[in-house]
Amino acid sequence: MKQRIFILIVSLFLPVLLLAQEEPNWEIIGQMPVPVKGAQAVVKDTLIYVIGGYTDNTYSATNLIQVFNPLQNTWEVLSDTLKFQRYG
Repeated sequence: MKQRIFILIVSLFLPVLLLAQEEPNWEIIGQMPVPVKGAQAVVKDTLIYVIGGYTDNTYSATNLIQVFNPLQNTWEVLSDTLKFQRYG
């Protein structure tokens, strides 16, 4: 009985231990048209919307909505679509 319990415990935790040893890999993909900080991000369907933010070099707030399509690795700027500038 003890042997069965031991085998059950090992079989449950062994996959978890093996997966936990893998190092996470990060990869830089796509170049954002207007790099921003302090933006808000929303995911809808397969698209990632980056709303507002401020630019690195001038710290000016933007009124842009930028869309990233991870399936095609492409960015699109939806013009100046916000009626106000937003960051944070």
